[in-house]
Amino acid sequence: MNASATAEKNVGPEFPTPATAAARRFARPVVPVAPAPREGFLEFWPLLVAVARRWRLVTAAAVAGAVVGLLWGRQIWTTGYTAVAQIIRYETPDPQLFQPRQIAAPTLASMIDSVEVHARVGAASAPPLSADAIAARLRITPERNSDILNVALTGRDVTETVALANRYAAAAVAFTQQLQAQEAGAASRYLEQQLTKVESEIAALNEKFRGLPPAALTTAVLPRPTQVLARLDEARDQLAELLARYTDAHPLVQEQRAKIAVLEHEVAGFAASKSGGAADAPATENPPGSGDLEVLRDVSKALEGQRLQLAGRLRLTKMLQQAPPGYYRMFAPASAEHAVVNQPAAKIGFLAVVLGLAFAAGASGIVLGVEVFDRRLKTAADVRRVTRLPVLATLGRIDRMGPAAQSHWAFRTWTTLQNRLSDSPNQGLVCGITSSGPGEGRSVWVRLLAEAAAQCGFRVLTISTRPSPGGKSPDGDMAELFPAAAPAGEADSAALATNVLSSPAEIARQLINPDGPPHVHIPLPGWVWNLKRRNEWLAALQHWRTIDNVVILVELPPASSTESVLLAQNLPNLVWLVDGTRAEAPETCVQLETLRDARCNVVGAVMNRDETPFSLARFARWMPDVAAVLLLATLLAAAPSGWAQPVETKPPAAAPAPETPAATPLPSAPELSPAASAAPAAMTVVSPAQRAEWQKQLTVGPGDVLRVSLYGDPTLLQPALTVQPDGRLSFLEARDVPVAGLTVDGVRGKLDEELAKYRRAPRSMVAPVEFHSKKYYMLGKVARKGVFTLERPITIVEAVARAKGFETGLSGRNVVELADFSRSFLIRHGRRAPVDFEKLFASGDLSQNIPVEPDDYFYFPPADVQEVYLLGELRAPGPVTYTPNLTAARAVASRGGLNPKAWWRKVLVVRGSLKNPQTFTVNLVDVLSAKGPDLALRPGDIVYVSARPWLRAEELLDDVATAFAQSVVVFWTTDKVIPVVR
Repeated sequence: MNASATAEKNVGPEFPTPATAAARRFARPVVPVAPAPREGFLEFWPLLVAVARRWRLVTAAAVAGAVVGLLWGRQIWTTGYTAVAQIIRYETPDPQLFQPRQIAAPTLASMIDSVEVHARVGAASAPPLSADAIAARLRITPERNSDILNVALTGRDVTETVALANRYAAAAVAFTQQLQAQEAGAASRYLEQQLTKVESEIAALNEKFRGLPPAALTTAVLPRPTQVLARLDEARDQLAELLARYTDAHPLVQEQRAKIAVLEHEVAGFAASKSGGAADAPATENPPGSGDLEVLRDVSKALEGQRLQLAGRLRLTKMLQQAPPGYYRMFAPASAEHAVVNQPAAKIGFLAVVLGLAFAAGASGIVLGVEVFDRRLKTAADVRRVTRLPVLATLGRIDRMGPAAQSHWAFRTWTTLQNRLSDSPNQGLVCGITSSGPGEGRSVWVRLLAEAAAQCGFRVLTISTRPSPGGKSPDGDMAELFPAAAPAGEADSAALATNVLSSPAEIARQLINPDGPPHVHIPLPGWVWNLKRRNEWLAALQHWRTIDNVVILVELPPASSTESVLLAQNLPNLVWLVDGTRAEAPETCVQLETLRDARCNVVGAVMNRDETPFSLARFARWMPDVAAVLLLATLLAAAPSGWAQPVETKPPAAAPAPETPAATPLPSAPELSPAASAAPAAMTVVSPAQRAEWQKQLTVGPGDVLRVSLYGDPTLLQPALTVQPDGRLSFLEARDVPVAGLTVDGVRGKLDEELAKYRRAPRSMVAPVEFHSKKYYMLGKVARKGVFTLERPITIVEAVARAKGFETGLSGRNVVELADFSRSFLIRHGRRAPVDFEKLFASGDLSQNIPVEPDDYFYFPPADVQEVYLLGELRAPGPVTYTPNLTAARAVASRGGLNPKAWWRKVLVVRGSLKNPQTFTVNLVDVLSAKGPDLALRPGDIVYVSARPWLRAEELLDDVATAFAQSVVVFWTTDKVIPVVR
């Protein structure tokens, strides 16, 4: 919609009178005013300012909270003392005879800090204390890298606290002695059982000795098989250990079973030989029972030694049970000199600060709640948000401004309105001012603006209107608050007020008269507004507007009255006035909507009683920096994972190409598939969310190197196991296990399954070291062709960088890339992936930079040399290598420019096929003088520069002029020079 249509729309309702035609004829186009941008963070600033203005309330609440915290803390915490007694770990002097079970220091500390010990110490105190009271005052902490335990107790009396700490340390030592005595008693009972069993075996062996014949006791003995039996027992023990780790199928188990079988066969052969010899020999040489006698002797000696050892350990265990030393002994008892005084000042102060902040936060919340639910428009941001109008100017407390300050403010505000609402700074304007209700200062604004306009040399006509009921000014209270002298000429204009609409020429004569007053004021009383009155008003207004350099300021009634809407329909500019202490948002919205429905041209808003906060007035130059710092802190706090989160960046916008007159639009590129649209939009893969499915479930293939070990046995570590070409892996007893296509967890499970056939509960540990099975292929015009290993997530740009970039060559004097991006392609899973390499590498569109996947095939075909051909009147016609920024003027300049015969204004460009060519003309004179656009060329374009069409006439005229000059010179020489020479 153009400006004239906007002005016609904003004029009031049409009437079938000549005044309507005059209104249309003299209606000035409305200058659109762009709405002010949103202020972002500063929109929340009024809430902070509201809290700052009520700092006394917030401070009083904080002080009250601090006082409550102090009183409460004094009741909760009092001055106390902490006494520390130290006990140290104690070991048994001779661990070979009896070694109690080893208990960790934290476990012992927990056992000492038990309810049983609490009850003992509490019962021994005077007065007695409960176990819970002791636990509340006790803290047991082991010292780092030491065997010392600190027993700390707190109390209000230093003497009582020290005695209680020492009593608890002694009770802890006694508790460990009792615990050790119980363990020694259990060991004594076990040793007694073992000793009884050994003695019974010795008694049975003695009975066997008595049953042997007397001759067996005096004869020589045969070789004893004790060594073979010992080896057999040792082999059986080793077999038991192997069966605890391996199954029967393990080679070590089978080998040990064979060894045991050999030993058993040897023992059996020895027994058979011994029994056979006894049958053949005479009774005098081998008496019966001589072999058994030797065995019984060996067994008797072993049992006797075992009995003596058990008897000695039992005796020492009984002694330890009667006088146990305990696991701890006293190291440093507590003393009053070393007791720590616990001052509660820090706790009380912290509680006071916390409660003070809580009370201050509560008071701030109340202030914010009142501010949020306040319906008044108190700031310029409120006015912009509610009215959806730009704030043209603001006025503070005028009663606090001197005459000079008022004059300066009026001049600045008038300059702003003049530049916003008028076509020229030296041209007058017509503007009306209205507000939501009475008493908002419309007359003050009109008076100050009129004085400023008069100072700028304009003739000013101010019109103050009143609503119909009553004749009292609605702004009477405002006029009393801001008294002002009547403008010059008001006495004269008051006489014309009764007949001003019927005879507007009288007012026009006063405005035109050079000796007349610069400011004419017309007070219009309340009327019964009918159609005739509105026509008179419109005709008078249009009559006054025809006067040059006149400023008409109309003080309208409040927008709640009907007259205000009817008068505003005929004004080309209407300004909405808001009083920061009176105007409310609901009424303002309703009244502005009524004015918009009546097609009133509300061009902006101004604000009265706008108080600039102290912070903005004193620190205005720092506010943008403060806002930037707060915004940065908010962004950093919103990113819990730090800088690892990906930052999505838009691809850089391509440089705008030169305008092409009547050029055919290029075909648009096809849309990307969802896989391509989920591209990382970055140079590399920086987040797991950007990875493909194959990267999330990484599988093992031939050539990959794994680090394999067995849990609990570091000696079996294999730091570099390579997956065989057939996809199999061998480790320990698991031979040729197929692992190709499995994940690392799958490889681990497969190895465990195979090893379970030979080992008890095997648990393998598999970690990838190098990946060689994932590959991609780069062919075409790249510097380094071949197969590349995909050992980590990379993108297309990184893949090309690994291939050392694209091949380059010389075309003319320019270095160009030999790859044709328009015909390059990527084959993935047997299909062509929708990647636009021309956008990626020529335009920098990172949305095309998708991650590379295994078995991807890249091909960059060679590019034909792209040229543009220049013919005609040039200094050096010929081809020019095409570059993306080549234009007609640049192409002509690269060939040495045009010769003197060329026609600069009509350079012809031929584009397209032979059947359907397109032609363009370029005016190089306009291009060089920056008055016309240049033409962007394409590969294959023909640029033809013709000679000037009047060149032949110029040559003829040149020849004629030359011949004429020669004739004149000849005749003049013949007539003047030759006679003198003669």
